[in-house]
Amino acid sequence: MKFKSDRIRDEWAQLAFKNPGLFSIIEKLHDYVANTHCKEIMLTSIYRTPEENDILYKDTPADKRPKAQPHTLWAAADIRSSMFSQDEITSIVSWLNASFKNPSGKSTALYHAIQGNVGHLHIQHVL
Repeated sequence: MKFKSDRIRDEWAQLAFKNPGLFSIIEKLHDYVANTHCKEIMLTSIYRTPEENDILYKDTPADKRPKAQPHTLWAAADIRSSMFSQDEITSIVSWLNASFKNPSGKSTALYHAIQGNVGHLHIQHVL
């Protein structure tokens, strides 16, 4: 597993205690991607302060922003998608959503881009 920064590496270590369910999903995803696609995943975001989240969504009109902010609750992680083909992204999202059910009822994974940013895999385990 790779990490975008030292901060993400540190947050990964904390995630095991802050949200063990999400930590477990990402560990299993890492194994799935290695075994199925012969690639590694790179974590690019785990925790965000509300202020960091607001900055990230600055180009998104307020009425189009998601109401929930799972990154601010240690309930989401983002995976870099640029090293995967569209078929691989579809496979990963399908596998995650078929394999893991979110206690909140929301999808476990999706592929999206925040306005003004690049596409990425978003994984959440909201308690």
